[in-house]
Amino acid sequence: MHTTSMRRSVAAPIDDVFDWMADGSNWATVRGMFYSRVHPADGPEPYGVGSLRDFASFGSKVTEVVTRFERPHCIGYRALSSIPPIRHDGGSITFRAIPGGTEVCWTTTLTLKVPVLADVLTRLFLPLVRIGMVNVTATAERALTRR
Repeated sequence: MHTTSMRRSVAAPIDDVFDWMADGSNWATVRGMFYSRVHPADGPEPYGVGSLRDFASFGSKVTEVVTRFERPHCIGYRALSSIPPIRHDGGSITFRAIPGGTEVCWTTTLTLKVPVLADVLTRLFLPLVRIGMVNVTATAERALTRR
């Protein structure tokens, strides 16, 4: 298994950043994202535990389930299916209020499920995953600071 992560400060309040990131339909506005759909969970938190996110971007197509939802500090998730196929140990996005905004830390652990050279191919794939994380977070900041 291999882990990739990113940390970024967003110049917006923690509640706003959390809400934007939790609503996977916002991700459709990210550069390189072909689509992003949310299948809400029942209950008071439609983007909370049990909700599903489907998205496709340059290099991947993924269906994820939200496994942890602690407003406004943490969202955990696990990939249920993907192209390319992966074994996913899960991921998390954490939020911390800082002077002038919110610190976002995003981590995910995965391995490509391929019969040959999985380790090498996973190492080549992880930078694309990280770019996706950075792009989602940067798009959130642009959207939240335009208001």
